[in-house]
Amino acid sequence: MTRKTDFLIIGAGPFGISMSAYCKHNNIDHLIIGKTMDFWKSNMPKGMLLRSGVDWHLDPLNLHTIEKYLETENIDLDKSRPLSLNFYLDYVNWFTKQKGI
Repeated sequence: MTRKTDFLIIGAGPFGISMSAYCKHNNIDHLIIGKTMDFWKSNMPKGMLLRSGVDWHLDPLNLHTIEKYLETENIDLDKSRPLSLNFYLDYVNWFTKQKGI
C-alpha cells in the first residue's frame, strides 16, 4: 500500500496523538503510525499513578483537557488524584473520540 502524506507521525502515544489533533485542526494531511497508546497499555505497570496533574493534557488547543473530561463525565477532581493509568487511558480514549483521531 502506498500513500502520500504531508506529515508523518511515528508513534501513537501522548505526543503523537497531540500532534495528530493539531494537524487535524490545521487541515494538515497527516498519517499517524501505531496503535493508540499501545506502549502504555502493554508496558506500564498495572495500578501505576502518574506524576502529572490535571493541568497536563493532550490538547494543543486547550479545549479537550483533562479538566473538561472530568466535567463532561461528572468525575470528582479530588477522587481522581493522583491520576491513575486507567484514568489516563480513559481520558485518551475520550480525547481521540472528541478529536476524531
